[in-house]
Amino acid sequence: MLRVITGLNEPRQAISYSATPGQAYVLNADLSVAIIDYANGQIVANIPE
Repeated sequence: MLRVITGLNEPRQAISYSATPGQAYVLNADLSVAIIDYANGQIVANIPE
């Protein structure tokens, strides 16, 4: 484990790495999608269901 990013709605259901360097999409249990900057350990945006 390199880093823990807090503020996600657990359990995470899927993670997809973006074409944008350092970013990934995380599907939350409530079917919202969080865009995370894993290089900086931050949630960039949340897309509701």
